[in-house]
Amino acid sequence: MKKILRLCTAGISILAVLCNCEEAGNDELAVASDNPGACVSDESDAFDSYYTKCETFINKLLDYSNAEGTGTVFQLPLPEIGVLDELDIELSEGDTIEFSDMSTDDQRRFIHEALKYISTLQRQKNVQLKSADISNQLRKSGEFLDFASELADAYIKDEKSITEIIDALWTKYGEPNVDNVKDVIDFWSSFFSQTKGIVDVGLAPRKLTWPEFIERVGGTAQKGDLFIVLPIHNRPITLFNINGAGHHQFGHCAMCIDDFTPDTQENQKIIMGAIEEGVTIEPSSMWFYEFYVLEIQKFHYKWNSNATISPLEVTATSLSADERNSFVEFGKQYLGSPFIDQTSAIDWVASKTVAPGRFTCAAYIWYCTKEVLGIDVSIPILPTVAPSHIICAPNIRIKKIIQ
Repeated sequence: MKKILRLCTAGISILAVLCNCEEAGNDELAVASDNPGACVSDESDAFDSYYTKCETFINKLLDYSNAEGTGTVFQLPLPEIGVLDELDIELSEGDTIEFSDMSTDDQRRFIHEALKYISTLQRQKNVQLKSADISNQLRKSGEFLDFASELADAYIKDEKSITEIIDALWTKYGEPNVDNVKDVIDFWSSFFSQTKGIVDVGLAPRKLTWPEFIERVGGTAQKGDLFIVLPIHNRPITLFNINGAGHHQFGHCAMCIDDFTPDTQENQKIIMGAIEEGVTIEPSSMWFYEFYVLEIQKFHYKWNSNATISPLEVTATSLSADERNSFVEFGKQYLGSPFIDQTSAIDWVASKTVAPGRFTCAAYIWYCTKEVLGIDVSIPILPTVAPSHIICAPNIRIKKIIQ
């Protein structure tokens, strides 16, 4: 593994936050304002403002990396781009090139084009999720990015090490431990909009019958796809995806371990996830509520450095049959693994760090996806992962809303 510039994780991973709002809202995208001074609460301006900040910060780190002459220290944990130092980018003539071997100008152009693509993708996801106002999230993310950028400026000027930059960042916001877990929860929860899923607050989701369920799911959900239901309660605990018998109230996610067809029978247990009893094969009846069927995608990047317009072509592809099988078989290794200690605040807040010893439902899906496919469907800097992170990850496509 090549050396990692971990500060990128702190700043750029916030990209994944911007669609973590699932509140019902307008079905159409806001139109970008012609007034450059428009308030950032305008949704389209919020996207533009935030991604401009992202690009500026990335270029700052690129300059730092290239000035050192290391090249290999630069890594971006963007799930839609992958680990840039290790990413093979197809060239227009058919060869491949690693990001670190590209010229500085091409690296900048690659990032610019990639962020345009990410912005478009996230706007589309925002519409599908029927999000309302995400401007507060973007402002909070922008504040964090501003701080990380200022910190990098000061430390780079003083020729401090990457480790010192990260230590200073954590000094302000704190890594979770038994002494500061409440402060960490308070800080990171400010990055999330309180969710109500795809049903109205205060109303129990409509329970489907088996014929209704299989009519909607059969022929749609395939092996390796994900089921996710989002929280319906407006309270911060929904971030930590408590599930079990009332999972539909708090959010839950699991994977399909076989295809659902119109002929699938109710007693065929082909959904696997982490519930209070541990990682288990779940009965279909746990999903007789409104939820999303999701597909994990991989991205392919084709670069034409001679193109003056849109030199980067991005293609999203479904997982192959082998990849789906590998994903499911890897997940099966953890059948029987325990659920997190529900009495432990650290387990809830740091659910990613305690995996694979024990899981929440979201940490289980996150861990399998990361280990098998090399795709991070969380917000990398957060020590926890929730269903809303997964559904908003750029590598996740919404196949169908089951209602």
